[in-house]
Amino acid sequence: MSSNESGIQPQGDRVLVRVEDIEETTAGGIVIPINELNKHLAAQMAAVLVATGKDAWSDYAEPFATVGDRVLYQRHSGIQLRGKDGKLYRVVNDVDIIATLDAGVEFHDFHFTEKRTPMSVGQGGVA
Repeated sequence: MSSNESGIQPQGDRVLVRVEDIEETTAGGIVIPINELNKHLAAQMAAVLVATGKDAWSDYAEPFATVGDRVLYQRHSGIQLRGKDGKLYRVVNDVDIIATLDAGVEFHDFHFTEKRTPMSVGQGGVA
């Protein structure tokens, strides 16, 4: 079980996750530019569940995860904050926790293969 040293307390059906650190250099030693790091931080999806609001998962028979679990959350969900301990956190809706991750599963193991083509009006898109 992990303790919440962030100073951030999720309310209602929200949960608090500690975002996993992003490497600032590649395996080959190349320093990743800050603008690229910011893009990666915005899209980061792996985290540790730190705290839950009192109503988290109250609409379900059992919670999706428990404090201390490594989880995957919906891309771009919630609000990212820096806690009083200097670490990055994200407050997300309980339903934005989409998986728990076993030890050894790394974020870079996830590959997004879905290709989306924007639709325009006249091609079946909505006006």
